[in-house]
Amino acid sequence: MESEILKNEIFPAVLKRIKERKDSLVNIGKFEARGLEGWFKVEIVAALANTRHRVKDVRNKGVDLLLDSGIEIELKGQTNFVPREIYDGLKYGVPCLFLVSGRNENTIKKLKSYRDLEMLCYEIFSDGLNKWIVGLIKPRFRNSLSQNKRSRNYTR
Repeated sequence: MESEILKNEIFPAVLKRIKERKDSLVNIGKFEARGLEGWFKVEIVAALANTRHRVKDVRNKGVDLLLDSGIEIELKGQTNFVPREIYDGLKYGVPCLFLVSGRNENTIKKLKSYRDLEMLCYEIFSDGLNKWIVGLIKPRFRNSLSQNKRSRNYTR
């Protein structure tokens, strides 16, 4: 059920907002290998403000967003596209929304090849100068990634 809400309600609202703000992306796109998470976070809060999934809490540590509906979402944003860094967005065992450069559209295939993730949806669009990808992934096996991370950090 959470996957359906993410795909059918949250993702479309976020995608619509990001496309409406592509004027900002034109200017950000000229910078190589820069993070976009702060900008992305602000736009997601605005995108969900008039939905039943409003942002309840914005966090700087741990999972980035908690929605009124109880859904937690991690965010990743980059002016480049490093699949491993987007994959690392699943470290808390929750879905991850991402916004990355779409200069190399084939890179999405690399991200989809990670066996521990499920690509719920993505869309490639242009701001007039640059291509971008907005996507949504989730762990294929609930909490498997977060449990692996905890076990690596565990000491007696």
